[in-house]
Amino acid sequence: MVGIFEADSKIIKKPAGHGYTILKPNNENKKKVWFSQFDIIRGHEFHHAKLMQHGNNDFAFKIVRGYGVDGSYDGLIYKNVLVSFTHIFAPGVYRWFETWLNTIKCLKIQSKDLKNIDFIHS
Repeated sequence: MVGIFEADSKIIKKPAGHGYTILKPNNENKKKVWFSQFDIIRGHEFHHAKLMQHGNNDFAFKIVRGYGVDGSYDGLIYKNVLVSFTHIFAPGVYRWFETWLNTIKCLKIQSKDLKNIDFIHS
């Protein structure tokens, strides 16, 4: 980790997460990322790492199948950064890219720092 999140990672011998994952957006999180509350997010994970949290982290996803960070949640969020043990299968999430672009457009409007970024238009 580079110090963005209140957590440290530790390498372990046995995989903590290994196989297909199914996630749902964590609707308890006020920082909605770019997934609809109705999306089912499919992917896979294979990691020999354990995350030790030292504070309150916001999670993007609730685990339906898999392990993620702690068996219940995956996808740490800080500002507009999302990191996850799950490698998301993009074609399996309906309209995620369009929703992601809309999120960026909203951030562009809200931030003077992003005013020079060009966006893909459909």
